[in-house]
Amino acid sequence: MNRFNRLILRHLFISCLLGWQGLHGQGTTVTTISADGPGGTYALLENALGGSPLEVPDCDHEETFQHIEEVYDEVLDRYVFNFYIHKDIDTDRCETNVDRQRNEIKAYDPSPDYLKAIQREIVTYEWYFRIDEGFQPSSNFTHLFQLKVVGGNDSANPLLTITPRKGDPDKLQLIHGRGNNNYTALKDADLSLIKGQWAKAFCKAEFAEDTGKLDFRLELLDGTEVLTYTSESIDMWRVGASFVRPKWGIYRSLNDIASLRDEEVFFADFQVTEIGACPIWYEDADGDGLGDPNSFVYECERPEGYVQNNVDTCLDWYEDKDEDGLGNPDVKLYACEQPAGYVDNSEDDNDLVSNILAISEKVQLAIYPNPVLSILKIRGLKGQSYSVHNLSGQQVMVSNEAEVSVAQLRAGIYFVKTRSGEILRFVKK
Repeated sequence: MNRFNRLILRHLFISCLLGWQGLHGQGTTVTTISADGPGGTYALLENALGGSPLEVPDCDHEETFQHIEEVYDEVLDRYVFNFYIHKDIDTDRCETNVDRQRNEIKAYDPSPDYLKAIQREIVTYEWYFRIDEGFQPSSNFTHLFQLKVVGGNDSANPLLTITPRKGDPDKLQLIHGRGNNNYTALKDADLSLIKGQWAKAFCKAEFAEDTGKLDFRLELLDGTEVLTYTSESIDMWRVGASFVRPKWGIYRSLNDIASLRDEEVFFADFQVTEIGACPIWYEDADGDGLGDPNSFVYECERPEGYVQNNVDTCLDWYEDKDEDGLGNPDVKLYACEQPAGYVDNSEDDNDLVSNILAISEKVQLAIYPNPVLSILKIRGLKGQSYSVHNLSGQQVMVSNEAEVSVAQLRAGIYFVKTRSGEILRFVKK
């Protein structure tokens, strides 16, 4: 059995062993990528990560040179990955950018879904790494790990980065990207604590806007703590994003090239554990066991007063005698389907006289046709933007147009969420 089949079987075995865990059927998948001996390193990584996941500067060399190889490590007593970068030769993917250089591996679009985090999903990333005793960072960035979104309008700004930084003393920084090219150093540690030593990194993230969670820990093999950071409310998503991907390797600026040297960083045992997204719960305000499709939250445990179905469409309907689309607040019926001659608002001051002007002034947000096959129309936007989400809470579209094509969406239930917080449901046929 060759090395690639062993890797695939290992992943499948772990996935089946763990099965579907949790009260609400959250799938847990564990993927481990480990070196197993010299030769075929690129093929091993491509097989594990999918597609062409290597961003290596091999093409900058006239002679044959592979920037990632597998070497034996006496301390860990196993093979590890050695990432090598040349100060004066290597660029960013063959001169894509000449002010920086990179030698990285990544998950991306062609990668398996279990390596790509979606909104509200919980994922852990674990790995070992070692920098040399004489490692030289610059005053600019030298990234060793990143979590980056794919898609949306702000994908260039990494959510999370680990980077050594030249200083007095040199530091290892955990950096959070807040969007729009804004960054915050969450925590830092003296870089000398890990020079020449293997360190184990653990990163657990729940991917959500503003209400995301982060648990990061870095320690030496003997358990000595190097850097720890925890937050129960942090921005770990971007509007319009499709998924979040991990990146490992060496990605550094050349703007302070005098501080740099030829460098190597060793990595071992990359592990990604996808715990699954917290489910969606619908409010059951009247206690009839049926959830309101327009009022929902994402929680891993069932909130009181919420259920998992969204079939409750019962509400108060108001008489509309003058047929102007505005209901009489004094005459109402509670029903699960719209009664003839009734509407779902109570905004008519005089139900004996049609008030077309009032309709134009008080037009409510509405979506039609519903169900929809191709073009969804949205009335009452007044120029505001909105996002479209599937039942898992994943954002699948962002727009501000009153008519938008949904032909590319799979059949199912979706939600339109406006910037002002209004939420409406529609069915894609």
